[in-house]
Amino acid sequence: MRAILLVATAVATCISLYCVGATFGYFHQPIPGIEVSPKASLLAFIAAPSFAVFATYILRRAPFSFGYVCSIYFLCIVVGYLWINPFSRLPYDHQAALVSAFLSGAALLVVLVTSSRLRLARFQLRPSFTELLPYALLVIGAVTVGAALRYNFHLVGLADIYQFRDSIDFPMPLRYANGIVQSTLLPFAFACFVERRRALPSIAALVLMAAFYPATLSKFAAFAPFWLLFLLALQRFSKPENAVILSVLLPLVVGLASLAVESGLHHGVYRVFGLINFRMFGVTSISMEVYNAFFYSHAPTHFCQIGFVRSLIGCPYDPQLGVELARAYELGNFNASLLSTEGIASVGTEWAPLTVLASGAILAFGSAMASHLPARFVLLSSGIVVQQIINVPLSTALLSHGAALLFLLWWLTPKMVPLDNPQ
Repeated sequence: MRAILLVATAVATCISLYCVGATFGYFHQPIPGIEVSPKASLLAFIAAPSFAVFATYILRRAPFSFGYVCSIYFLCIVVGYLWINPFSRLPYDHQAALVSAFLSGAALLVVLVTSSRLRLARFQLRPSFTELLPYALLVIGAVTVGAALRYNFHLVGLADIYQFRDSIDFPMPLRYANGIVQSTLLPFAFACFVERRRALPSIAALVLMAAFYPATLSKFAAFAPFWLLFLLALQRFSKPENAVILSVLLPLVVGLASLAVESGLHHGVYRVFGLINFRMFGVTSISMEVYNAFFYSHAPTHFCQIGFVRSLIGCPYDPQLGVELARAYELGNFNASLLSTEGIASVGTEWAPLTVLASGAILAFGSAMASHLPARFVLLSSGIVVQQIINVPLSTALLSHGAALLFLLWWLTPKMVPLDNPQ
């Protein structure tokens, strides 16, 4: 069953990205005078199915872990890039990028899947303290969202957020607190309450997450509570390993179905398809295409996008590489995952598999910190942070969005016995 779901997800990813290109023209739109080498196309069409088969083989019986969760999402990113490569008209070495992406993805999946075998010595907090911890996190969340709302409050629809978002400017400590509370602390508290069947505090955690929307005007903040509820519903009807796959497959299918409906209505605005298939999933693969093109003609960053490294060696680029890409291609701010930033941007296409492998080892270490915890708890507490990991640099996800703090919280949390499956 799992193998079928994995293959279906890979196929849906490719169909979705082709429809994204045909609808929005982001990678399919030709640039005058630039063509893809015919030699690259055949290899590219072989690469995507080959990687899907390889991934299915190593994931079909892999046990659940945080590393497994990440591997499913990275599978979609890599398969998607390998698929759109032959449609590209951007000027760079497509064959070299194709091989690099395949090796990077393979290395990443292998190290993430093997993370389930790692076991770390733990320092556990007292049970009485862990009982109070999620309530303390709720208080921290309430204080943070209150402070954020004092700096900015605009209760507007999603279509109008861009009129106000560029003017939002939080103090740096509050900016970090916003990201960490939304991505890590409140989801962790929500997962704790779900495991203990505390309905009202669970709802309070979701409400606080939603309250960040009028302060940050972020689509991410608007949909994060619904995403956690979606994950909770999936795990009630399927095994955790399959629930992760379905969290990708079902939205892709819904988005594709909506494309036919929205096209038939001739609205010209593809809200559901654009949000799910383009912004949520498509951009993660398209970013690899754009980063490969940009850094083919620009020097690698040598990790200078990281503040500490920047202070030592300086940097010719904006700290947010997405800003540099927006200036070069006028496609909007293309922040991207570790495949593009710690990989392509930092060391170039040739060496990217090595730095991606190292980044995967960091995630695998974090995964091992949760090896003693129930699958549902890990899935829910990491549900938002995983979305950050596939959309922003790993260094940003670890620090600005609190992934490193989540790993620590997992390590300190005592072993739980699921209430609906007593042992």
